[in-house]
Amino acid sequence: PHWSRQAVWWHTPAPPGGTLPYLRDEADGRVYLVARSLLSDFQAASSLLVERRLHAFRVEEADRLRVSVGSQTREVVVSRNNDQTRLALASTPAEPDAALKTWHDRAFALWPTEVLGKGEVPTEGSPQTALRIDYSSRGRPLGYLEVGKVAALSTSAEGTKDTFFARSERTLGWAKLGTDAQNVLGDLPASLR
Repeated sequence: PHWSRQAVWWHTPAPPGGTLPYLRDEADGRVYLVARSLLSDFQAASSLLVERRLHAFRVEEADRLRVSVGSQTREVVVSRNNDQTRLALASTPAEPDAALKTWHDRAFALWPTEVLGKGEVPTEGSPQTALRIDYSSRGRPLGYLEVGKVAALSTSAEGTKDTFFARSERTLGWAKLGTDAQNVLGDLPASLR
């Protein structure tokens, strides 16, 4: 079958005596017999079929990072030794910083809990960028990661917390993050302060 973004699909339950449901394409009227697992994927598409990875590259592909936190910017070099990736400040490239690498691994692995569309502003408000990491390889940009924060309206009310968002070269807009983003921003290694 031709899968078009313009197609509108209607689910019809299994016919009497049958076990498989039908899908009908409203654009051309064709009807398709589908496996239940495919139907489940369509019904849960908003959560299951959304790409949530923030980067299309591996950290090993980068050889330089520019980390900006507030008004502070640090250049970081990425090197490889056997099967290990090491990070060090550009000012001291021969001195790998294990705390920096651990922190960056957590930042690189941030996982969105909700993905917003292009130009969509979060209901909590417009995020203020708290962290930006620019990745490059041989002088060419690979991508970036921005982590933004929307401050809670009131810190006295129980349950109100800051909300964190991210965007990258792979996202169309902001993506909401879980509480792990607060830990990434709160646990900056001393070399980035």
